[in-house]
Amino acid sequence: MNDGAVLAIAQVGNQIVLGGSFTSVTPRGGSPIARRHLVAFDAVTGAINTAFSPEPSRQVRTLLAGPDGTVFVGGDCTSLDGEPAAHIARLRLVDGQPVPGFTATNNNGRVNDLELLGGHLVAGGAFSSVGGQPHAGFASFDVTKRPGDRRHRLARHRSVRFRGVLSAASRCDGLISRTG
Repeated sequence: MNDGAVLAIAQVGNQIVLGGSFTSVTPRGGSPIARRHLVAFDAVTGAINTAFSPEPSRQVRTLLAGPDGTVFVGGDCTSLDGEPAAHIARLRLVDGQPVPGFTATNNNGRVNDLELLGGHLVAGGAFSSVGGQPHAGFASFDVTKRPGDRRHRLARHRSVRFRGVLSAASRCDGLISRTG
């Protein structure tokens, strides 16, 4: 990293994905390469994945390996490559493009952590509503919908009063613990 900080790391197959507040990286023995808040590289060789170059509008706070060579991205970003992103996106590592059919319902604040649990992407962060419904820093999205489906369903959770979620972790009994 030439500037900023790495705030999140995920491994997707043989690729390492870094997210944070940086705007450029320099590979060993190479010249600086512009990478705004996201970069992927080969876990063995360290070669930067030049096909993966999405541009979130603001810093990435959390990454989560997804199925089929994808990565879930969460953070402060409200757009990705100029398109609305609602603080959450699912990207293909092969080309950095959003996964067709994945549309996280709009939320009104940053995402600090992501977990997959039983076909749901659980998001914790500093938001008070998702899709116009109260969700005090904690919500989940159904990611099992097929690409032809119009929207991913927002799972309903009892609203709780607190200032935000810093971390969400799945447990072996299928429950989610949250810290915040």
